Amino acid sequence: PEPPAPEPPGPEPLSPEVRPEDRPSAVDDAIDDLLRGTTLLLLDELHLHDTGDATLLTRLLRRAFAAGVVVLATSNYEPGTLLPNPLWHHVAEPGIALLRTHLDVVELAGPTDYRTLGGRGRAGFAAGAWLRPGTTAQLDARGLRRPGADEATAVRTGSRTFPVTAARADELWVTFDDLAGRPTSTLEYLDWSVRFRRWVVTDVPLLTAVDREAQQRFVAVVDVLVDADVELVVTSPHALGTFRTALPDRPDAFRTASRLQLLTEDAGGVPADDVPHA
Repeated sequence: PEPPAPEPPGPEPLSPEVRPEDRPSAVDDAIDDLLRGTTLLLLDELHLHDTGDATLLTRLLRRAFAAGVVVLATSNYEPGTLLPNPLWHHVAEPGIALLRTHLDVVELAGPTDYRTLGGRGRAGFAAGAWLRPGTTAQLDARGLRRPGADEATAVRTGSRTFPVTAARADELWVTFDDLAGRPTSTLEYLDWSVRFRRWVVTDVPLLTAVDREAQQRFVAVVDVLVDADVELVVTSPHALGTFRTALPDRPDAFRTASRLQLLTEDAGGVPADDVPHA
């Protein structure tokens, strides 16, 4: 009898210089497809608070630099302060090393937040308003009609549905509790920002009065609406200044405080708030 055929060779072992996380993967193939034909990659508002994002960023940067793509990034963070949580900061360190090796870090700092100097009354996000306390008269003055109870409905994203106060042709009404107090995500906010070009978020409390998940969701909502340039109208029992100064110590809350200054405030003649409270 003939001897058995030899076993086909298996994959070559990794050389000691190649770490397992550096092996090409489906993620790398997707990144290569994204970068194919790209000469400039702009990462705007770069920030990291999630270990998965940190890992993906490292892979993206490694393959972009290997392909000779020019990378330009803007950020409120110096590279070394990305993913600031000390328990997980090490996950971001390979990406931070790539940024420091391949990019010049230039600080553009100054004493003025230019959002405080104007820009109100334009289209998009800057056309929005902070209404305190959000009376019918205040809403009427902005051409807004408070929904009736019969308009309560749900909006769907993928297989998930979410209760809202009203979903009109181009206008979404939702309470803060339904928007941020429930397990919603950036995926939903991005979907809704395309479908509804005006959001009315009602009964917004101080963020120090809600849990950390609700705090971070509202921060994400403002980020998405600013980036998508969607009009935001807020009703709240609190003055905008009180809301901004009472923001909790959350990642990127400082950016939310700045962006909300683009909204026109209408206090309806109500005296200023008491001292912010938790």
